Amino acid sequence: MISYDRELIPQHLGLTIAKPFYFSKERFDTPFDFILRGLFRKGSWEGFIGLVLTWNIRIFEKEREEQEGERNIMSFGIGAVIGGAYFFNPRWSLDLELGYAYIPTDDIVTHEVSATLAGAYHF
Repeated sequence: MISYDRELIPQHLGLTIAKPFYFSKERFDTPFDFILRGLFRKGSWEGFIGLVLTWNIRIFEKEREEQEGERNIMSFGIGAVIGGAYFFNPRWSLDLELGYAYIPTDDIVTHEVSATLAGAYHF
């Protein structure tokens, strides 16, 4: 995942623009996410809760393409995230994020749940 974070109101409100990539044998996803986060900082810990707007192009393979009836599907959705980060120093952190997205399309996928654990370097 490639992402850009900016604190709009220091230690209270942040904006994240993220470009993750997901793939399996059946599907390749290229979402583009905008996340508005409420930040809660205490010492080395930072918690957050946020609203997600997501745009995605899904590419299906083989049997999944037959089930969907299409090879490529563009979708838009909304969702929420919750998580936290532990800062080892001002530049390095370990981040945990749990997310949910509702994707209103005619295909099989309408609800998506995600979990992310990542190390982050803050410029």
